[in-house]
Amino acid sequence: MNISYPNLKQSWGLFGLSIVTQIIAGLTITQMPGSIGILLGQILSSALIIAMALRFKNASVGYLFREKKKVSFLVFPILIVFNLAFLCVNDPIVELIPMPDIFVEMFEQMFEKDIYTFITVALIAPVGEELLFRRIMLPGLVANYGERKGILWSAFFFAIFHLNPWQGIGAFFIGVFLAWIFLRTRNIWVCIFLHFFNNALSYLGFLYFDDAMMSITDLTGYGYELAILVALSLICMYFCIRFLRHLFTNQDNTTWSEDPDETEHPKPSET
Repeated sequence: MNISYPNLKQSWGLFGLSIVTQIIAGLTITQMPGSIGILLGQILSSALIIAMALRFKNASVGYLFREKKKVSFLVFPILIVFNLAFLCVNDPIVELIPMPDIFVEMFEQMFEKDIYTFITVALIAPVGEELLFRRIMLPGLVANYGERKGILWSAFFFAIFHLNPWQGIGAFFIGVFLAWIFLRTRNIWVCIFLHFFNNALSYLGFLYFDDAMMSITDLTGYGYELAILVALSLICMYFCIRFLRHLFTNQDNTTWSEDPDETEHPKPSET
């Protein structure tokens, strides 16, 4: 197994290939009806890039879901609370950037009220993206450049993967949090859960409000109510991180300086 794959140059290559696979998938399913075509395209592009990444890493599919640490059940409700608070902080920031009509129309066309859209948004996208950016890309970046730089670079690639600032800004900050979570739990399912909850919540908001671009500011406006909500949300996020750090410390989790599989297959000593 290529323990330190990918480095920064290889990560750029993976990012480029991820865009290419989306184009290939899009061309492949052009004749398929709307939401079904998008679902099949998402499955195809995710499968292609993950297969190539595993090939480059010289790892098997089993590597993706090999769990290293068990997590307390309390982690999951804390993640839910953190995600809700994060949305209350992130939405007003993103709303400050005007979205051109062409992007509004594009997002609205991507969302339909059917099971295929839900599977695409809440299941396939979280699994594929977490496997690529947290399970494959993050450990290599941490091994090569240290934890702080590895987290920031992985979050950066996750952000630009969305190809627009309205999703990219939130993706960067939540990507930092997801990377921190993964490095301490060593359990990709925890990251997939948080990603699933975030995307499922967005889809449910679309179902209820019939607005693919639904934001918290649509409910509060930009008055003092929003300011209070943002302040309370920041405090809530702070305490969520404190509680999570406490749980991780009690579980004796450690951060990565190398890929976790190296603990089972140590490098031969240099002479």
